[in-house]
Amino acid sequence: MNQHSNWGEAPNELDDGNTATPERVRKTALGVHRFRRSLMSEEEKGFVVKDRRIFTDEDKKAHAKDEETEAAPSADGEAQPQPTTEKTREPEAPEPPKSDASEEQPQFPEINFPTFVVSLNASALLHLGAIEDPTTGQKTKNLPMAKQTIDILSMLEEKTAGNLNNEEKNLLKNILYDLRLMYVKEKG
Repeated sequence: MNQHSNWGEAPNELDDGNTATPERVRKTALGVHRFRRSLMSEEEKGFVVKDRRIFTDEDKKAHAKDEETEAAPSADGEAQPQPTTEKTREPEAPEPPKSDASEEQPQFPEINFPTFVVSLNASALLHLGAIEDPTTGQKTKNLPMAKQTIDILSMLEEKTAGNLNNEEKNLLKNILYDLRLMYVKEKG
């Protein structure tokens, strides 16, 4: 291979000593393209992979059309068999029809600072054993978790000092006061 004085220069001579003319480069590129195309035509004789996952209603319609065309009889009157592979999965059971969006998901309160503080309060009350666990229906105590939640609320009070309105400030102050009293009672 030839050494170049400038790294940006292209070699003017090929390894066989001939000059790399634009015509020769074009013929070589054309030959490579034909070779790749011949390889691809050999590969195409195998099987075709289709993504049959259904994400939207439009996908369902397209999937139904594909199934109709695959099952349609050919010119000789026989239905074309569908290729099968080991990885072919049975389609999943259809989802039940969706009636109304409000029935599917519960309505959550607006996400803002007071609702965040109240949710942390509920978590602390749960860990203090003051309210039932909604999943089990039982009251259980986990004082280290209750203390951690109270500490989080205390940190929020420190970090948000001067940035809260009076309502938010009083809410946080009162919740912390009540939780700390309950914690001391449970601890003692």
